[in-house]
Amino acid sequence: MLPRSNAGRIPGRAERTVADLDVSIVIPCRNEEATIAACVDTAFEALHGAGVCGEVLVVDNDSTDATATLARSAGARVVFEPQHGYGSAYLAGLTAARGRAILMGDGDGTYDFAELPRFLARVDAGADMVLGSRLRGRILPGAMPWHHRWIGNPVLTGVLNLVVGTHVSDAHCGLRMIRSQALDRLDLTSTGMEFASEMVIEAGAAGLRIDETPIVYAPRPEAGGSKLRSIRDGLRHLRLIAGYAPREVFLVPTALLGAAGIGLLAVGANDPIELAGAFTVAASGVGADLARTVPSRGRSARPAAHERRRRTFRPLSVALRFAVALGAVAAAVAVLGERRAPPLTSEAGRIVVAMLALSVVALVQVLWAVRFQRKAPPPRG
Repeated sequence: MLPRSNAGRIPGRAERTVADLDVSIVIPCRNEEATIAACVDTAFEALHGAGVCGEVLVVDNDSTDATATLARSAGARVVFEPQHGYGSAYLAGLTAARGRAILMGDGDGTYDFAELPRFLARVDAGADMVLGSRLRGRILPGAMPWHHRWIGNPVLTGVLNLVVGTHVSDAHCGLRMIRSQALDRLDLTSTGMEFASEMVIEAGAAGLRIDETPIVYAPRPEAGGSKLRSIRDGLRHLRLIAGYAPREVFLVPTALLGAAGIGLLAVGANDPIELAGAFTVAASGVGADLARTVPSRGRSARPAAHERRRRTFRPLSVALRFAVALGAVAAAVAVLGERRAPPLTSEAGRIVVAMLALSVVALVQVLWAVRFQRKAPPPRG
């Protein structure tokens, strides 16, 4: 059914041994004693129903309850990962997995491992990685907050598709399968929720075939609590994506923003338009600074080099850029009080000069960001 894989390794982890198993089902969990036993039972039933030889591997991410004991009693192989984090748990689980294909899914009861045959069918048809799609499948009432379903997931997935060139509908679905051979080609290092994005980005950059299959997404039981933090984790996803393609994420919007601001200043016929123009020109400097200072990870960056380049990201520089933007708004408010062009010797005239200088600075920032991107190292094939 599945091709055999040679032993491989996930960068930064121990050697990964692939045994004579068709499928490994890897379940990361932390304090999921209310659901883990049922998840393990369902996983074993799925393996039996699909007629494949496999294992169920539970990664205990430093639980303080009986999660590990219950998982082991249900027949799962349990490994421990003390470093908290969704990605940390999966890095440990993927390293320990021995199957020639690996099905990944949460241990909170939201995913049904009985979907296994759908994923196997796509892998047998030639897919390297198969993502479950909740948005093209069925989301049961109460399973996903409206802002995740209609805003968060579509926006993050859209940005990821733009950066990588993929065409997936639900890049952050936790139920997914990957061939062991394909896994060995990915450079996975993220330790948080952004691991889901990193996996898709790496797969797309490596030229792997990514398929999707619709799935059912169920609500968590009342006894459990979600580990997802919408704003914090969403920003971590965006930061990761920006590290792969800062030009697409920051520079293009910056250039459009600056052009719009200059245009508004040029045709401004009333106070609101002039104020909007001043603000957008100033804000373009913020985006240009981000495009210049956010490290470009791409496919060429190994973990050590990536960490070195991360030091070039200067939060103070970004904070100063925002301060300049706010100063420009204050200047615009002051200038708008004048109904005629003020002399350069007056305070208002000096403010006008300062705003013009700010526009030049923003333009220089954009040009510098373009130069920075052109000098970036070529991506690794």
